[in-house]
Amino acid sequence: MISFGSEQGQDSYYILYAYFLQRKDTDQDMKNRRTVLTSLYRKLNELFGRLTGGGTFFGHMYNRIPAYVEYSLHLYGSNKEFYTKEYAINRQKQLFINMLRQFITDELGVNYEHSPEDKEETRKILVTVVNDIESLITDFFFLSQAQEFRHANY
Repeated sequence: MISFGSEQGQDSYYILYAYFLQRKDTDQDMKNRRTVLTSLYRKLNELFGRLTGGGTFFGHMYNRIPAYVEYSLHLYGSNKEFYTKEYAINRQKQLFINMLRQFITDELGVNYEHSPEDKEETRKILVTVVNDIESLITDFFFLSQAQEFRHANY
């Protein structure tokens, strides 16, 4: 008997959900978007996990991210016109990235569990993660999904 009631059971449900949806969208554009979204969501999960000192939530999210990706791809596939913008997203993207950078500064500023040396090492790692996030956001779809994923989960 399969049970989805526990945290691990819910992880299994998300994994199955992602597995079956991945079989639907197999064209190259969706495969490429799947790869980018997976990296983007995992980088956001890593960022917030490191800032809060980790925990089981972030491990469960790591397992569930493929399902979130598939749902995002479903949104994209059902409304490509909405996610295709003719204007540049540079300023919106920069606001999002600056918000993440400011969040790092604010959180590390009030974290009294780590020494200043540990905070500086953590800051360097997190700046690299944010730089990776910035490089992954190449269009409005990725920007909007990164914003939504961050807002909904962290």
